[in-house]
Amino acid sequence: MDTKKIKFKPGHHLLKPFIPRKLKEVIKDIVSRVEDVGSQSRRELLFGENEPLVPPLRMMFEGPRDYELFKENGREFFEYLRRFCDLQPNHKILDIGCGIGRKTLPLITYLNEQGSYDGVDIVEKGVEWLRAKVGTKHPNFRFHLTDVSNGYYNAQGEIKAVNYKFPFPDNTFDIMLMGSVFTQMLTDEVENYLAEVARVLKPGGQSFITYFLLNEEAERLVSEGKGTLRLKHRVGKCRVEDKNSVADSVAHQEADMRALYERCGFNIKDKIHYGFWCGRESYTSYEDFIIAVKR
Repeated sequence: MDTKKIKFKPGHHLLKPFIPRKLKEVIKDIVSRVEDVGSQSRRELLFGENEPLVPPLRMMFEGPRDYELFKENGREFFEYLRRFCDLQPNHKILDIGCGIGRKTLPLITYLNEQGSYDGVDIVEKGVEWLRAKVGTKHPNFRFHLTDVSNGYYNAQGEIKAVNYKFPFPDNTFDIMLMGSVFTQMLTDEVENYLAEVARVLKPGGQSFITYFLLNEEAERLVSEGKGTLRLKHRVGKCRVEDKNSVADSVAHQEADMRALYERCGFNIKDKIHYGFWCGRESYTSYEDFIIAVKR
């Protein structure tokens, strides 16, 4: 994407570490409910005939509560899939952590009847909303609720991420998409999920996964306070933002992830695409991402 279009609010990232997450969510909810009043014309202008498929701001539990950024986030991922994964209208796509549909919306008018989209998430209200608004009109778009435990989104979940098995047969999908999921998981959980990604992808299928990756450059920039995350605490080989909520922001060692991809039967495609999160001057997106091909 055009990095000049990324929007950052002055002081936002400086204050972020000092505001309790629950308080931030309360503030966001109040602001979004006020902004939702009388906003239909604004949504129609931005999304046209897809406006009924766009959630109100108060439903945007993941990512920024902003219609322009909702559209931009979706467009960004769609363009990456087209550019780096050669996305085709007949592809079968799996989106782990589909949220409230940011990545879903651009695919609705792109995939044909032979293509399909399966979105999986742990937040019930998001899955129910997507089933009602998208799934009922587009039967090749399916949404699945799973009860995986997550310290913030699903603290009472019965399934541990380290034991979770994707509810799909082997060799099913052409593309697997996972945005801001491994940034909330520790090493053993990531190992299990990537093995599952390898299982459900077809041979030659591609995975698109975002990370906070630690390498020499990222470590230096973080230590200099250049990035948006402090990552002062270590949990195993990972570094985390909040030792009391380790699933908030998790950074993984790049070398460990490269080795894991190799063990799981992937070839990393072209190169790793690095992000702005640590304060780089040259970057592709906010988070790092890896595109890999199943051997």
